Amino acid sequence: DWQVKMFLGAIAFNEKNDSAAIKYFKQVTELANWNVEGWIRLGGLYFDNQKYEEAAKLMNKAIVQFPDDFAVNLILGLSLAQDNNHNDAIGYLKKSVELNPNDINALSAYAYTLNQLKQNDEAIQYLKKALVISPDDVNLLGTLGLIYNSLEMWKECDSTYSRALEIDSMNALVNNNFAYSLSERGINLEAALSMVEKSIEAVKEAASKLTEA
Repeated sequence: DWQVKMFLGAIAFNEKNDSAAIKYFKQVTELANWNVEGWIRLGGLYFDNQKYEEAAKLMNKAIVQFPDDFAVNLILGLSLAQDNNHNDAIGYLKKSVELNPNDINALSAYAYTLNQLKQNDEAIQYLKKALVISPDDVNLLGTLGLIYNSLEMWKECDSTYSRALEIDSMNALVNNNFAYSLSERGINLEAALSMVEKSIEAVKEAASKLTEA
């Protein structure tokens, strides 16, 4: 019974036994291929375990049956993007945004892929939409700052990075990228050095916690 496999997969997932969960959800897709939830759960597990090629292959099959499902389009687009297949990813990520225009993951993933394809004006547009929904998201601000930097929009770049550091002053990536931008321009070098030191400190602290765990 496919329902038994679905329950067993959910239990395995909650117990963080991903290999067992993958086995059971795979059986769900075989026994009840009309059930979109089985495909989504299996695709999500492949993606979370960084099996992007397997996730893309699976969701390419799912998209035939569920072309208008938000999660199927999102997982497929994300998997292709993580595999650096941005030309194929862009259509599915765009569809996911159209299906759910208020989803942060869809907006940020679409913006990231647009950026990778050098469609920066559109990327900025969708990052701004995401920031309206989640104005204190440091990852979104960091990505936006990086795009402004690549376009040499210095005023926007500096204000965006500064806003991100107001929220999380020890963010390693933002400190590093902002410091690099300033040093490349040869300005505010003392501030840039302080940011680099914070970035190194944050990385060391994260590594220490990982070692302790």
